Amino acid sequence: MKHRRLFVITLACAFLAAFTTTASAAGHIAPRTPDVTFLMRVALAKVTHTKGYFRAVLRAASGATADSGNTTVAQGITNWTFTFDNGLTPGATHPSATLTFSAGGWGKVTAGGGLGIGAGDIGPLPVMTLAHAVQILNRAGVTAAFNQVQLIYVPGPGFNQPRYIFQTTAGAASVGARNGIVTPPLP
Repeated sequence: MKHRRLFVITLACAFLAAFTTTASAAGHIAPRTPDVTFLMRVALAKVTHTKGYFRAVLRAASGATADSGNTTVAQGITNWTFTFDNGLTPGATHPSATLTFSAGGWGKVTAGGGLGIGAGDIGPLPVMTLAHAVQILNRAGVTAAFNQVQLIYVPGPGFNQPRYIFQTTAGAASVGARNGIVTPPLP
C-alpha cells in the first residue's frame, strides 16, 4: 500500500511538471498554472503524506492573481493557498495546515492554529474546473474582472455544496461547484 501511494504521488508530480509550461506567442516557454481541481488533489496528497496530517481534510482553496491585478480568465489566477483541517488526525499536535502553490512550485506544509467555525469540509472534491465556473459566470451576465477566487463550503440555507466565490470589481459573485447555480454580485 505504501508503494502504491508513492507511485500515485510520483505520477501526480510528473503530470504536474509536464503540464506546467506552455509556449507563448513570443516563442519562449512560460509557466502555466494547472486548474485548481488538479492542484487541490495534489495538495491533499502532499499534506496527508506529511507526518502528523494523515487524516487532514481540505477546508478551502484561495486563489489570487500574481500581481494583485484583475483578470477575466481562469488562467489569470496563479497563486493558490490550500487550507486543511487536521482535527480528524489522532494525536495531532497542530489543528490545521496550509500549503501554497505559485509560479509553478509548491511551498512547504505549514502548521496552523484552530480554524474556528464557519467553513465546512470540501468533500468529495468537486470536479468543476475554475475555467468552467468562469464560463458559467459569464453566461449569467457577470463579466466583471476579478482578482481573487475562493473555493469553499459554507453551510447555510440554500448552500449545500462548495462554491467558487469571485471577488469581482462589481462585488462578490459565486458559482455552485456541483450544480453551477450563480449568485449575482453582492456589493
